[in-house]
Amino acid sequence: MGTEKEKTTQQYRLNITENGYATIDEISDYIANEKFEPISAVNVVDRIFEAIDKIPLDPFIHSECEEIPTKSKMYRKVLCMSWWIVYRIKKDEVIILGVVSTSRSKSKIRSLRKIK
Repeated sequence: MGTEKEKTTQQYRLNITENGYATIDEISDYIANEKFEPISAVNVVDRIFEAIDKIPLDPFIHSECEEIPTKSKMYRKVLCMSWWIVYRIKKDEVIILGVVSTSRSKSKIRSLRKIK
């Protein structure tokens, strides 16, 4: 008989910053209005929120955000389609800082560090 490893699960609260919502709105507006694909915009936003909802379940499973290095590895990012969802882990809270296109420069991701 093997021994089962106990897994301690901590509950993390989810907090989406104003910037987080704004960047999702920008993505939606761009797809709907610039690309003229409103149905695709809805689908993309749904997928982004599905990914965001999963992050608090195990926020450390995703890779560290190498654009914002810290000793505590509190900044993380998860890939959703062609966007990075960048978040910070703070005690019992996951804070969504923003959603950035993978084609954007690293400085755009670094600027998310300033968001409170």
